[in-house]
Amino acid sequence: MSLFRSGAYSSVGRATDCKFFGARVARIVRGCSDSLTESEDNKAPWRERKEEHLKHLAKADHDLLIVTAADKLHNARAIATDFQTVGAAVWDRFNTDTKSIIWYYESMLEVLVRAEISPILLNPLKAAIAIMKA
Repeated sequence: MSLFRSGAYSSVGRATDCKFFGARVARIVRGCSDSLTESEDNKAPWRERKEEHLKHLAKADHDLLIVTAADKLHNARAIATDFQTVGAAVWDRFNTDTKSIIWYYESMLEVLVRAEISPILLNPLKAAIAIMKA
């Protein structure tokens, strides 16, 4: 149940107090984010944040990686669906270029594959990335 709470909370509650759900959920939610700073002005540059986050995840525990995989799958599917619907205009929504977004998702997939996360999460993530690259 804690993993479910972590996944749901990582999507809607990153900016709020995690203590309500307990230390395990709070740790997972913090670990899913590449920055705990809400202000864009105080965040490191996009690529730097993503590289550091990938390094962090390479050493993360299984619970954090499962929630991360589910979160990235959800996000990648949304991007892929929007790409199929509106085309290249989907990339205008991001703070970086298309090539960098695809690099990030492919790099994330590599981390998750090395950690032996279930193909139930990784196969659809691969499919969504393939759509993004089309």
